[in-house]
Amino acid sequence: WNFMKFYPGLVGGHCISVDPYYLTHIAKLKKYNPKVILSGRKVNDSMHNFIINSSIKKFKSYDLNPKKMKVLFLGFSFKENCSDIRNSKIFNLYSNLKRKINKIDVFDPYVDKNDVFKTYNLKIINTLKKNYYDAIYILLSHKKFKNMGYKKIRSFGKKKCVVFDLKNVFLKGNYSY
Repeated sequence: WNFMKFYPGLVGGHCISVDPYYLTHIAKLKKYNPKVILSGRKVNDSMHNFIINSSIKKFKSYDLNPKKMKVLFLGFSFKENCSDIRNSKIFNLYSNLKRKINKIDVFDPYVDKNDVFKTYNLKIINTLKKNYYDAIYILLSHKKFKNMGYKKIRSFGKKKCVVFDLKNVFLKGNYSY
């Protein structure tokens, strides 16, 4: 009754990813070192590197060459079922993975495509192609993705496609399949 369920993922937005730094600043002014808060931020701020390193290992196990791959990101807003893109940690994942991957398409039916382009210089695609992607990242548990279902989402991938379900929307307990 007094437990809030949280799921792992890329923590962005304007509160959780920013406000702890205000608190730690004040704490340091008062001669207190808030190690736990700073440690949590360090983990969250480096999560995209963990995902990239895990992804590259998985690609190698599937004999996929990152430089020749086509990847789909499902989701771009900072949290599910909203259009807010402020401090999207998905952009950190995108921009760092883009250095290793040939092509990354981003699809998010909730965000304003013009805002994303103005803010991040990134184009959000309108339509999804079947049997096209070598890897699919389910980055948010948008209702529209849940309603789409795993089978339909998987159909956008080639036969030998890796799916990373970072929010455990479909692959409960398994981050990839």
